[in-house]
Amino acid sequence: SEQKKFLQQHKTRSETYSKAAATMKKQRKKSRGASKSGLAMDKELKNMQILEEEKSKLDAFCEQSLKN
Repeated sequence: SEQKKFLQQHKTRSETYSKAAATMKKQRKKSRGASKSGLAMDKELKNMQILEEEKSKLDAFCEQSLKN
C-alpha cells in the first residue's frame, strides 16, 4: 500500500540523516579537546554539509509526500 511504501522510504531517509548526525556529533566530540587543525575543520565542514543535504532530502521527501 501507499502508506507502507511511504513509511519504508521515510525510514530509509531518516536512517541516513541519523547516521550523518551521529558522524557530525562524533567528529565534534573528537576535535573538541584539541585546538582544531585545518584537517579537523575541513572534516567538520564536510560532515555539516552532508548533514544539511540529508536534512534537505528528508524535508523534500516529506513535503512531496504531503502533496500527493
